[in-house]
Amino acid sequence: MPEEQAFSVLVKIMFDYGLRELFKQNFEDLHCKFYQLERLMQEYIPDLYNHFLDISLEAHMYASQWFLTLFTAKFPLYMVFHIIDLLLCEGISVIFNVALGLLKTTKDDLLLTDFEGALKFFRVQLPKRYRSEENAKKLMELACNMKISQKKLKKYEKEYHTMREQQAQQEDPIERFEAEEKADALNKELLMTKQKLIDAEEEKRRLEEESAQLKEMCRRELDKAESEIKKNSSIIGDYKQICSQLSERLEKQQTANKAEIEKIRQKVDDCEHCREFFNKEGRVKVASSAKDGSDEDTDEEKETLKNQLREMELELAQTKLQLVEAECKIQGLAQIGMDEIAANGTVKVLDPARLLKSSDKEQGRFSSAADGVTATLDSQAPEGAEVSKTVFCNSRQLDILVYSSKSYHELQPQANNSSYTILMVSSTPALNGSGQGNCLDLLQTSEDKLGPQEFNV
Repeated sequence: MPEEQAFSVLVKIMFDYGLRELFKQNFEDLHCKFYQLERLMQEYIPDLYNHFLDISLEAHMYASQWFLTLFTAKFPLYMVFHIIDLLLCEGISVIFNVALGLLKTTKDDLLLTDFEGALKFFRVQLPKRYRSEENAKKLMELACNMKISQKKLKKYEKEYHTMREQQAQQEDPIERFEAEEKADALNKELLMTKQKLIDAEEEKRRLEEESAQLKEMCRRELDKAESEIKKNSSIIGDYKQICSQLSERLEKQQTANKAEIEKIRQKVDDCEHCREFFNKEGRVKVASSAKDGSDEDTDEEKETLKNQLREMELELAQTKLQLVEAECKIQGLAQIGMDEIAANGTVKVLDPARLLKSSDKEQGRFSSAADGVTATLDSQAPEGAEVSKTVFCNSRQLDILVYSSKSYHELQPQANNSSYTILMVSSTPALNGSGQGNCLDLLQTSEDKLGPQEFNV
């Protein structure tokens, strides 16, 4: 049977067959049914009725489940199905027929029991007897053969109500009033308890919703934190990699700087003029005349010597700085300069202090380091020089001459009837037809503050 139909049958039994009345008004109608059953036992099974009186066993102690559950609590279903069928056909009075049939078939056993034994018999042994369908059929036949008139049941019901009225009249009014007050208080307490239960359920529901929201929020925050941790870990890894690369670059740069410093120191050692004033560590030597501390030197000569030493130290430091900067910049622009020389005979040269623009308007002429530089083809190279290109650059105490020779050359160019020596060395091969090659890197100081000059090499 579908659930909908089963529920409809239950509603029909509760309302139309009077089972609903058993649960109302403190089970008042149920107690009436117990009184009717005892009166029927007194009529049909008097010896068992008297035995129950002797052991103080009342009907509500063993028959309450028979009326409230229609025997479904203890007995097998195939027996219950027969009872429900009879109930739907005959009405609620069938319960009395089945109850009397059970008591009749077990009368001999019940007469031998005491109070506890009788209760145990109803609870355990009686349902076991009807696990057999044959015994269940015999019980149904016995119940159907018993004739219980509705008139008799009405009579017993009237007796019960009369007895209840007499008991109510015999009760003390004060006790009755106290009982009613107590009942009212219990009813109010019950209502308050129900309301508290409803409020507690609502509070529980609200807390469950808040808990679900908090869990969801915590989950989102946890996911966000995990993503942030992953992102930070990635950033830290990249940062470590960058730091490692920078450290490597720093080490390489330090190594290169040390090499450059060693190179400058070597060039200073090779210069006879500078060697007198600097030691192997690159520091200024103290003049021997100052070390001797001769009494013949005057204060003016000492002061002049000190000034000269300071000026030379300052100039040398500037020269070192300019040399380092020039070499760093020239190395980056060497290839571009050589391409321009091969293409049109001009080149841009980077001065130690600034970048010099090339010009081919005045062949063989240069002005100051800030004005420019001219690079032209030179066919008047001295013997053994193998000059293919020449570049002239003038800055303060610095003249640059580019050759393609693989050996040292000493040249004597004329500069306004004043001569000076430029010593150059080439460490790279000569320029080829494609213009590839590098500038020379050995420098020699010249006279101080040379103005615009013209060289004929």
